[in-house]
Amino acid sequence: DLHTLTIAEILQEDAGTYTCQASTRGGVIKCDFQITVQQPDREIAPPDFVTKPKPQFKNVGETVTLTAQVKGDEVKVEWLKDRKKVVEISRLSVRKAGDLCTLEIRDAQTGDSGAYTCVISNPRGQFSCMVPVDIHEAARGMSQKTVTRTYEEGGKMFEVTETVTTHEETVVMRDDASARVEEFPQSVTISERENVHLTVRIAGSPAPKVTWTRKRFTNGKHFVPIVQGSKFQVKTTPDNTTLSIFAPIKDDSGTYRVRVDNENGHDECDITLHVIGESS
Repeated sequence: DLHTLTIAEILQEDAGTYTCQASTRGGVIKCDFQITVQQPDREIAPPDFVTKPKPQFKNVGETVTLTAQVKGDEVKVEWLKDRKKVVEISRLSVRKAGDLCTLEIRDAQTGDSGAYTCVISNPRGQFSCMVPVDIHEAARGMSQKTVTRTYEEGGKMFEVTETVTTHEETVVMRDDASARVEEFPQSVTISERENVHLTVRIAGSPAPKVTWTRKRFTNGKHFVPIVQGSKFQVKTTPDNTTLSIFAPIKDDSGTYRVRVDNENGHDECDITLHVIGESS
């Protein structure tokens, strides 16, 4: 005969040792069962930027502060300069307080100029944002004044207040017309059949030409051009390029590369896409 104990909607306090005892004229037998109740895994929120660092244009000796506000669970933050990990020194410090991530450079020098990238990550993915930092050497015979520069990001206009050197009302500022990648998601993890949109922020003058290629994890030896159709669609503006992948399957996992070119130079970045789940 079968005898069953059923516990509906089990709770944490239901954990423990359960004993089944049977008795007959011939004696008593019993068996112990150990039940452990685990808390269900909480889905981790992916990392994302609430606010991003703004470009910095300073004179030698001033303080540079890059600040990003992030969201997500268990977010780790790393800062890069020209795609190399930033090393803290007496003049440079990084810190994370709550959802605010800050990189500070005191007594800035011309050698501190470069492309700074804030990388945020957790098990759900990895994203980055790159901003230029340009440190000017104040020349003799030139005066200094504060100006406001306007730039566009994601269809919105922002203002940056800068201290710059001037001479005959000519502002000395960084003018980088080469094609370049300014922001991209380094690693994205999705489930099968979950549409994904990979967006890369670009810049350059004239507007760069954009090329998307990919190399699959399975049987992918070389990068091959992405052919647009019902599965892949590319939309590019002067500021952004987006690759949309509809109903992706596990075989679409791989490295996706964006290359931007114009007459003044080129740049590229790689995005790792992981598609999890069983292929149908």
